[in-house]
This record gives sequence, C-alpha cells and structure tokens, in this order.
Amino acid sequence: MLSKRVRSTSLAGVALGVTLTLGWGAAASAAEVQTYPAEVFPGFTVESAYPNYVLSVDCDEWEEIVAVTIDDEQADYGDIQLVWVPGGTAEVRFDCELSSSNVSSLVEAFDDDDLVGEISALDPSDGAVAAYAISPNTYAEMFFGDGNVIRFAYSATVPIADPGGDLLFTEDFAIAAGSESAGNFGDGDDILCQVSGERVYATLDVSVTEAGTFAFRVVSVDPAQSGEFVSNQVGDFVEQQWEIALPNPWGDYVPISDPLVILYDDFDPDQLDENQVACNDDSEALSNDENYASRDGDDRFLPTTFSELVVDLEPGNYTVVVTTFDQVRPAFVPATASADSSSADLSLEQAGYQLADLPAQSASVQFWGTGSMQLGHTAQEELADTGADDSLQAGLAAGAVLALMLGMVSVVIARRRSA
Repeated sequence: MLSKRVRSTSLAGVALGVTLTLGWGAAASAAEVQTYPAEVFPGFTVESAYPNYVLSVDCDEWEEIVAVTIDDEQADYGDIQLVWVPGGTAEVRFDCELSSSNVSSLVEAFDDDDLVGEISALDPSDGAVAAYAISPNTYAEMFFGDGNVIRFAYSATVPIADPGGDLLFTEDFAIAAGSESAGNFGDGDDILCQVSGERVYATLDVSVTEAGTFAFRVVSVDPAQSGEFVSNQVGDFVEQQWEIALPNPWGDYVPISDPLVILYDDFDPDQLDENQVACNDDSEALSNDENYASRDGDDRFLPTTFSELVVDLEPGNYTVVVTTFDQVRPAFVPATASADSSSADLSLEQAGYQLADLPAQSASVQFWGTGSMQLGHTAQEELADTGADDSLQAGLAAGAVLALMLGMVSVVIARRRSA
C-alpha cells in the first residue's frame, strides 16, 4: 500500500529571504539544475555539496532576520542542515574572524562509530580569514560580526540492514526531459496504490522464475538536489521556507527526489491504473529504532522518500514502474487570505510540476529476492517454482524416450543386417 506522505526530513527546512506572494502559489519549477559554486542566499555560497560540503560566508552580506511577516516580507534563514555518510566532510569558511563560537552535541555518539560532535579550526584557504571543520553529530552555532550567527546541524547516519535474500541486480530508470515519458495514472479510483493524475515515468520488464519475497529499493536519484518554497501561517507570522530534500538541500526542485515504485502484472501504458500488484512511496523499511538518518551498505544516504517495495511474488512476468509522487498540475494554484491577513491559508500542497520544465531524471533501483528473477519477459506463460518450465521438461523427457526408441530400432536393424 502507498504509505502516508512524509517529507524527506523531520528537521525544520532551510528558510530563505524571498518575496512573499499572496493569492497565488507558483508551481514548482525544475527548469535548471543547480551547479556549484552558487550563492543560495545573501552572504552564503555553497562551493560544493553532498557528501563533501564546502560552505563560504560573506560576513558583510549575511542577513540575520528573525521571522517573516506579510508586511515586511522578511525571512529567517533557519538552521543549515547537512547529512553525513562515512567519508563525508563539512567545512565552513568566513571572510572575517569569528567573535565567539558555541558547539553542542546534536545526538549522543554512536558506540560503534565513536562519533563525537565537535568543531575544529582549519588553516584558512581560498581567501578565507577563518575556516572550520564540522564533525558529524554536531550542532554548531558560530557567531560573527554584530551578533550575527550561522547554525549548522550536521546529522550522523546509521546503517540499515539489506533486504532479505540476495542482491539480484541494480538498474537505472531513466526519464527523459520534458513530456516524452508522461502518462495518466487514472482518475483516483485506483484504490490499491491511491495515485492518480499525469506523471513522468520509466519502466522495466522482469520475470520471476522462482517464487519468493522480492524488494525493490531506490538507492539514489539524479539530480540529487531538490527543494521548493512553502508558505505557512504560524501565529501572527507567515513563514516562507525552502523545504529541502536531503542530502543536498541546495538547488532547483526535481520531482524524482520523491520517487514512487509501482509493480504491474500486465502493464498497459494506456491504462496505468489497471493491473497494479503493489506499490510504495515513502518507505517504512528505512526507519530505525534510534531515529537517526539511514544509510545503506554502500554508505549512501537513504531518505525516507526513497521507495522500498517489498512483495511476495509467484513465477510470472511483471513490469516495474518508477514515477514521481508529485504530478503534473496547473501552473498556478490559488491560495486564500483574509483582508487583514490574520488567517491567511498559505499551507499549499506541493504545486506539482510542468512537463516543459523537467530536466532528464533517473533513479537507481536495487532488486533483492529470496527467489529468482531475470530481466525481460519470458515467453512461457507459467513457470515452475524451481525456475524451470514444466512444458520444457516434458518436451525434453519425450525427446529422450523417442531417442531411446530410435536407438533400439537401429540396433535391431543392424543385427538383422549382420545376421
């Protein structure tokens, strides 16, 4: 079943100072993919992103603002969220001296990884006056110039178990730019997967040759960066934030960051809401008891938005579809606001995307199973649990008997001739 919609992180999103728009919410755009270095908001430049972050702060340009109001259209930058995987690093550079610093542990250190939250000074480089390395498991507050402060939440990750069975293969699902691979997933009556509307998607045919439990785990997407502006009424304030998709929160919105996996037993591109076997959006399999972010056996960060479909399958032909949770929607979605703006309803759902704005996207999916599976559809209509075809076995047996009979006849003839 389709799991409940959950954003990619439970932490507060990075908020940017932007113009607040009332009355209409623009659809999310993915026209261009962010490249680096990039100034993501005034005074803050991302030199390189996940997993080896290098961040630069221009002390004169940095703006410390507390909240957003409808009148003055100000925004709090919020915490800058980073996620760590083994081998990853985080460095922040300033073009001024820090007046003071305060560092506290974000979570307790892991016994096995011995991660102790800390911050350490580095020799400045690339024109920086001061530079610091942030260790995973750290929440850092760094003060500079006139009481300004920049806050980093560098979250550690813990490994999660592989799905059951063996890793059978890993395949990339490529979605072309624009509308070449878009289709309508129905009118909302498809109760099984509860998805409707137009989406871009990619497919892969597979055949199960031996029954078992199979898992389809999304382990990465490309482009990785993603985000969108979201407006919310909070008391007397309106917060307009950049809602992020870790691990890389800086860049344009790319819908593949929230993939959706659907399995079909008889795929028809003209009836995408028919013949669905199972589906998964946000994977409960990625949660863990310690509530830390997860990484897989190859040290890749796995957001909870990365699908992991686990299903028992009998031998037969199937089609795996990777699409996006978000769908094609009108370019503008109306919002409402009262005359005095005290009850503004700006908590817009994600406005979706426009096909013309989409870059090329892809998702890498691992196929795990306790049974056997192969790429492509097999010509046989039914497969035995052993992976062999009954009709094929019967044919071989009949052939063997026929060959034996022919051999006996030839022996009799030979004997008669030699008599």
